[in-house]
Amino acid sequence: NVQFYAPTLAGTELLVMDETRSIKVDAFGYFSDTFGPHQIHTYLGGFSPEEFARRRADVNMDGVVDIVDLVLVGAHFGEQIPATPAGEANPDVNRDGVVDILDLTQIGREFGTDFTQAAPQRLSATQNLRLRHTRQGIEFITTQAIRGFEIIINLPVELEPVSPTDGLPPYVLRIPLAQSKRSWHMAAVAMGNRTIPAGTVLARFPVQSIPSVQIQGGAIVNLQGEREPLSLSPPENLSEESWLGANYPNPFNPETWIPYILASDARVQVDIFSVTGQRVRSFELGHQQAGEYQIPDRALYWDGRNEAGERVASGTYFYRIRAGDFTAIRKMTVIK
Repeated sequence: NVQFYAPTLAGTELLVMDETRSIKVDAFGYFSDTFGPHQIHTYLGGFSPEEFARRRADVNMDGVVDIVDLVLVGAHFGEQIPATPAGEANPDVNRDGVVDILDLTQIGREFGTDFTQAAPQRLSATQNLRLRHTRQGIEFITTQAIRGFEIIINLPVELEPVSPTDGLPPYVLRIPLAQSKRSWHMAAVAMGNRTIPAGTVLARFPVQSIPSVQIQGGAIVNLQGEREPLSLSPPENLSEESWLGANYPNPFNPETWIPYILASDARVQVDIFSVTGQRVRSFELGHQQAGEYQIPDRALYWDGRNEAGERVASGTYFYRIRAGDFTAIRKMTVIK
């Protein structure tokens, strides 16, 4: 055993990190055990081992179990995590050595718990969410790239079931927290070292009365891993003009997305041409509703192949959209 001297802890009890046993510090501040001082956690307020295990759900140790903790677990999902020193965030909530669904479940069980009873709120300096009225309903869209979000929405009418669609990428884990006919509470986190792009539709409801939809609460987690309360910009309607955006990524190999906006319903066709004017690929998209087609699940996807299924050569290509009376052309580059 190693003996330690900690006069500031005299008369208290210590709980060994990642275990359930505890030891006592004598009245003079001495204690001994087989671990180093960086592996202990002060047994404040007489926590039971069960209570201490609950508090592990507060991964970032800010006193509240919230979306930030979910993001930290999502960022390390599937990883093996060794024991971490006291004072450091550990996404392996149940301390079984791997970050998995059990850790997400434990956070879900404690979600919203405030261990401090006075959790600080970080004010958002910018509007991080916008509300848009489209012909498909009401959309809640992030204005910046984020790592995760939590949102609580009250609805003006009963919807059964409350099952909004979204534009979240496939690598985002959706975590339903609560729902009823008039409300919806969900969190989502980007798994691994990924982000939810700016402009992503977080939720789309088939409701046509914007003023009566209320955000009851929620937050986003920015790219720095900080929690920001939701800050909503004024509602907006559909664009009054159609638009063809720059493909992304560009240059690309082998795939890219072509974004566009339709000011009105139209039959849409997109053609891709070589620099000599030869048609390489055509996409008959059919009749589409007015709206934005900018994020990956709505924009046009091209895998870099021609009509015969062959990879196109490196070089400059042009893409043209025709939608009703609207026509536009832009340039893109294939690299290998």
